[in-house]
Amino acid sequence: MERSFEEYKERLFQAMGEFMEAINRFQKELNDTRWYLGEEKAKNAELERRIRELETECDRLRKERDEANWYLGEERARREELERRFNWASQR
Repeated sequence: MERSFEEYKERLFQAMGEFMEAINRFQKELNDTRWYLGEEKAKNAELERRIRELETECDRLRKERDEANWYLGEERARREELERRFNWASQR
C-alpha cells in the first residue's frame, strides 16, 4: 500500500507539473494575444484618424471646387454679356 500511495503521489505531482506547464503556456498565449490585440487597436485608431483627416480634406476641396465653379459661372456670364455688347456695338 505504501508503494501504491507513493506512486499515486508521484503521478499526482507529475500531473500537477503538466497542468502548470499548460497554465503557463496558456498564460503566454493570452499575453501574446493581448499584445496583438493592442497592436491592432493602435493600427485601427491610426487608420480612423487618417480617415477623418482625409474626410476633412475632401470637404475642404469640395468647398473650394464649388466656389471655383461659382466664380467660373460668374465669369462665363460676364464674358457672354461682353460678347453680346461687342456684337451689338459691331453691328451698329
